[in-house]
Amino acid sequence: MKYLVAGLGNPGPKYAFTRHNIAWRVLDLFSLDWENKNEFHGEIASLSLGQETHVFLKPHTYMNDSGKSIAASLSFYKIPIPQLVVVRDDADLAFGQIKWVSASGSGGQKGMQSIIDLLGSKEMTQLKVGIRPEANTHKALSFVLDNFSAEEEKKLPDIVKKCHDSVVHLLEKGLEGTMNRFNKKSPSIPL
Repeated sequence: MKYLVAGLGNPGPKYAFTRHNIAWRVLDLFSLDWENKNEFHGEIASLSLGQETHVFLKPHTYMNDSGKSIAASLSFYKIPIPQLVVVRDDADLAFGQIKWVSASGSGGQKGMQSIIDLLGSKEMTQLKVGIRPEANTHKALSFVLDNFSAEEEKKLPDIVKKCHDSVVHLLEKGLEGTMNRFNKKSPSIPL
């Protein structure tokens, strides 16, 4: 089964190390040859795993308009919505926690809401990556656009690797086994 794996984020060096761009860090672990494609409003790459070649996407439409890039890519590659995997940050999950969900809402994440609105469906899979530290006194908008703290940056390689491994597991073995293996409740990563 061919998947489109989209990592939500914002383009440009200003946003590279922000909490909102954690999904791009996950996709970057795949060491893909990214091509900037105007027709997809983002960067696109492919990866063969087993007997299937999957498509990877980094939308360049900015977070709140992610649906535009994803809809164009799904249409071009003729990938049905249930085979869309969206990797995205989640400010409601503790820093370092990951959670796979299927046919779920946006949870207030505007990039995810853009996708749901434009596709007219929630029938996709999401990998939510927790970005909320224990002491969060920030307002949501400024918080997600802030860079990770120095202490958080030290923990990120392990978190991003776990996310990467879970995406590989999903592509090779399917959603149910991936949810069983990676959705175990874990405490937040101590700082």
